[in-house]
Amino acid sequence: MSAQDLDQWSDSLAAQTTLPILVRRLILATASVTEITMRAREARSCQLGDGSRPVRRRRSPRRSEPPGWELGTARTPETRLSRHRLVERPWASTPKTTTFVAVTSRTWRDRDDWRDARRKDGKWADVRAYDSDDLVTWLERA
Repeated sequence: MSAQDLDQWSDSLAAQTTLPILVRRLILATASVTEITMRAREARSCQLGDGSRPVRRRRSPRRSEPPGWELGTARTPETRLSRHRLVERPWASTPKTTTFVAVTSRTWRDRDDWRDARRKDGKWADVRAYDSDDLVTWLERA
């Protein structure tokens, strides 16, 4: 499977309901998980133990909340994320102590720039962003 395969798969209706299941399985296969809540069609939160690579939280002197996940198959993930989850209606009760994890099954060329800009905003404890290339690597590790 390649990143391009995942990107093309993202156009299917099945991708919208299967992406959360795929990510949940990857987390369970590669992380020390103490608790996880990630329903198909929506991702809210998961608590992870130390040692997990894609899901590791930055250490912070403040009390940190479980990371919150936003998963999507939209062609332009940055538009939806920037407007919908990060600004208008953040689901986290305390974004300053929560890591926001964005995952798309698309190829996201400006992913690092988007992530760095959100980190610079300082609204969240940390911001992570993963795209189809990261998912392929994660699948290989699992």
